[in-house]
Amino acid sequence: MLTFNYQNAWIANYSGTAKEIAWLKKVFTYQDMSDVRHKQRFGYFPSVLCLDSVMSHGQVIHAIKEAKAANVPFVVEDPNFRYMLETGPIPENYLPGVTARNYQLLAAQIALGKGHGLIKMATGSGKTLTFSIVVKTLIEKTDVPGILILILSKDLLNQTAKRFESYGIDPNLIGIIHSDVSLEKQKIAAEKRIVLSTHLSITKFQGVIEKTRYVICDECAHAASPMWSALFPMLPNLSNILGFTATPWDSEGERQKMLAVFGQVLVDIPAKWLIQKGILITPEVYFIRLHYKDRNIKVLNAMDWRQAEKQLILEEKNRNLLPIVVLRKFGGRMLVIYDKLVHGESLLNLYKENVYETRLAEGKTSTKDRESAITWFEKDLEPGQQGKVLLASRVFDEGVDIKGGCDLGFLVGAGKDPSRTKQRLGRLLRQNKSGKVKVFDVQDSNHKVLSRWSGIRREAILEETGIDPVIISLEDFMKL
Repeated sequence: MLTFNYQNAWIANYSGTAKEIAWLKKVFTYQDMSDVRHKQRFGYFPSVLCLDSVMSHGQVIHAIKEAKAANVPFVVEDPNFRYMLETGPIPENYLPGVTARNYQLLAAQIALGKGHGLIKMATGSGKTLTFSIVVKTLIEKTDVPGILILILSKDLLNQTAKRFESYGIDPNLIGIIHSDVSLEKQKIAAEKRIVLSTHLSITKFQGVIEKTRYVICDECAHAASPMWSALFPMLPNLSNILGFTATPWDSEGERQKMLAVFGQVLVDIPAKWLIQKGILITPEVYFIRLHYKDRNIKVLNAMDWRQAEKQLILEEKNRNLLPIVVLRKFGGRMLVIYDKLVHGESLLNLYKENVYETRLAEGKTSTKDRESAITWFEKDLEPGQQGKVLLASRVFDEGVDIKGGCDLGFLVGAGKDPSRTKQRLGRLLRQNKSGKVKVFDVQDSNHKVLSRWSGIRREAILEETGIDPVIISLEDFMKL
């Protein structure tokens, strides 16, 4: 019989017959040599999926699920107390000033009952509200001494702390730890029952590490990365981990890494369902095809992708003016999202030349300036104002909400990451006054690599929304 015997709350030994061990190792077949290097550098972490002599708690959860399905006998020897709270139905007004949706209440109820796993909720579904219900319930109904909330960015961390307070969580219980907070204030924050921190900052405070029983990872796709993953084995009393994300993985390797941490997917609320229910807007999605007949295709395709990106995206004036072409045609508030900071600077100068008021919200601008730009963008157009533009970098990919959504969106960055495309799309599907939104991207047909990237983004949008983007020439677009 397969036996899983826990060394501590996070790591377990496994044993069994040769046949049972062979079956178990087939459950974890993915091997990534970078993980082996990671292990040599940081010690054991469960993203090493070839199974050493020990397993993570997440791997045990995943193995048990597979064993039940395959009728493989097993026994678990786990003396560790884990917080699994049967709440029953959670009232819709549990958080003051907010009427939670049924799916948010049910997601929180499932997460609290299972206590360990991944909650997949599409961008715009209310992840922060849902895990606020989880945190408030844990504080009010359990004796958990330390809840650690891991958040990638400082802006989102501060925003989440404000949300907690507005949702009725006692601010005296909340501590904030990141590099913009003075060391003295961080030391005070480390004593709190709820600690919100970036993954780097928390390692300075041994007290937090020792008292942490419950971890909640926002945008938890990062939990499988080396910098996050090295943290979990450092938490000696860790008993529960919940992860919230819209886009947990893009590949089989990433899937197995995530399951090594979280063990199981507890909830899956896709964007397609939210669109069908009218919670997110049904978008019109267009890819404007760019093809330069006067350029030598052989010369263009001889460029590597870096040269092509620089010449045909970052520095290509015709391409970068497409959002302005769209704005002149339709008018309204347009969110333009890009990848590289240098791209944002050139776009800002280009759009100001075209008379539209434009503001910048990117990683190198201050939190205050970003908040000011977002507040400005959220306001309706002034009388006689045809349009305005908010330029946003990768800082907008996760966790930034725009009240009232936007009228137009342009994904001008031309990346190849499906998860990033889905995250960005989610920024554009928030409800607005008109109930309509037009989303644009570019079908780059002048270079084979850039063309393939365009295809990846189209497939990501189709997968996320069920809507097949329309590929349209600039000439035909102007006739719409």
